[in-house]
Amino acid sequence: MAPLHRARREARQAEARGELAGLHEALLALLKARSIALTATQRRTITDCEQRTQLLRWVQRAATVTSARELFAARRATKRPVAPR
Repeated sequence: MAPLHRARREARQAEARGELAGLHEALLALLKARSIALTATQRRTITDCEQRTQLLRWVQRAATVTSARELFAARRATKRPVAPR
């Protein structure tokens, strides 16, 4: 691979890692500001997440949930299929 292509790829990867780190920080800060306690496992779930869309969903939910359990329960609930009426 040409050095220029490698440098561009590495720059894109670094930017993506930085964005994820920012989302991790924002989510943890929001939960802390709202006095929502996290277990070590819940904190690890957040910091290990590498899916931008999931982190954005959690940030949005963190604005209205009353517990970390509720934050993660909402994630599971969205994966269930809706039964036809």
